[in-house]
Amino acid sequence: MRMKIKQNERFVDQRIVAPSCFDDSIATYAEWLDSDYQLMFLNSWDFPYTSCADSIKNSFCWKNNKLDLLKEHHGLIFNRYLFSEQKLIISHLNESITMGYPVIVSVSAYWVPWDKNYRKKNDIVHNFIVTDVDMGKKKIMGIDPYYAIEHVCMSFEEFLQGGKSIIVYHGKKDSDIPNNRNLLRNELTSGLYGEYSLYSRMQQFCSDISSKKFSFEDGPQIIYQLSKVISGRTEFILLLDYLSKKSKINFDSVKVDLRKAAEQWNLIGALLMKHLLLQKEGTLNKVLSTINDVVNLELEIRKNLMTLTV
Repeated sequence: MRMKIKQNERFVDQRIVAPSCFDDSIATYAEWLDSDYQLMFLNSWDFPYTSCADSIKNSFCWKNNKLDLLKEHHGLIFNRYLFSEQKLIISHLNESITMGYPVIVSVSAYWVPWDKNYRKKNDIVHNFIVTDVDMGKKKIMGIDPYYAIEHVCMSFEEFLQGGKSIIVYHGKKDSDIPNNRNLLRNELTSGLYGEYSLYSRMQQFCSDISSKKFSFEDGPQIIYQLSKVISGRTEFILLLDYLSKKSKINFDSVKVDLRKAAEQWNLIGALLMKHLLLQKEGTLNKVLSTINDVVNLELEIRKNLMTLTV
């Protein structure tokens, strides 16, 4: 089956951090189907922090609803199947390939031969697209949009050892043409107000840092969570690019500010690691000051966007 990787620039200009392999796989698949996909980024500008969790890992509760948004706004129906029954996974995989539809797979990078974390880290999940299955040689073949590799190959043994889930395409449903302005305004409004607004959660995070809730051991997990914060801002810029073309609204100044916000979160991660290592008052004050700056910046960005979408 031929599924080509398009060497386009959909992510290149936004690379404050690299796009996720999941986003790359979904975007490649949607383009292969001649479909848009960008409204799956609608909830990406978020900061889902709560201080009541028992660990920093559980303090961030990210919405995992991109497949739902693809179905709702673009009509693309994908179902995710977990690796609870391995025989069922191979059956779903082979059936979809036989019908002419590739399958997106999520595999521990430890078992992915071409991944930089092969045989190194077991806690990182990598996504790529399977386009063919060789039942005789017990191999899967496909493409990797994230690494821009046209031909990849993995044994059944590696696939079943490291597999987490597969995402199978089940067709396209009729969907209403979305009112893009209303969609954007509703999303922006939901983050502006209330006890669980974007800003109250950022301020709670700042308060917890100030009260020295975190230790140096929490550092790597905090950096990981902040990398998702940064990715969310870059994904939202992709959404604004898409909406700008659809709605004829110029979001250029907003995108510049949102990139600044993403860069600030990157700086906050570095400063926070330095503070957790040195435990100096001056470093702590710099962290808190930078967080307050980015909170005010993001609040202003949302208000500006609200004005543009009236």
